[in-house]
Amino acid sequence: MSLSGRLVPVARFSDLEEAERAGERLIEAGMNPVLRYERLLVPEEDAERAAEILGLDEPLPLPEQPAPSPHICPSCGAESPRSIGGRKALMLLIVIALSIHFASTLRSPYPLFGGMALVAVAAWMLPEFACEQCGRRWSKDVRREE
Repeated sequence: MSLSGRLVPVARFSDLEEAERAGERLIEAGMNPVLRYERLLVPEEDAERAAEILGLDEPLPLPEQPAPSPHICPSCGAESPRSIGGRKALMLLIVIALSIHFASTLRSPYPLFGGMALVAVAAWMLPEFACEQCGRRWSKDVRREE
């Protein structure tokens, strides 16, 4: 079997030597076990057979799955977008600072008003997330396209 499937824990050991012996038995049976910390992991499709070989009643219960990401890519459905909101906030602060500078230099409130309008538009329009898989950028408001 290959390690391409999802790995699941089969047994937990308190002794490294005991875990290595159990892993060797699984290797002899044609499996590809992985030892991580105190747990012996095998591909999901081999879990029940591995538990039988090791003389266990059943494999260890699977850990609870983490909650899905609240921000799913609207294009490809990937659940791990990269947040780019920090760049957006930095850019908005620069626009505000420049607006204040020009307003004080020109002794006119108009650059300040223009800068604030630009900040409002940018805050509304600029994307906050980028998909690692497809590269799509979007804001919080976009829903998954069907």
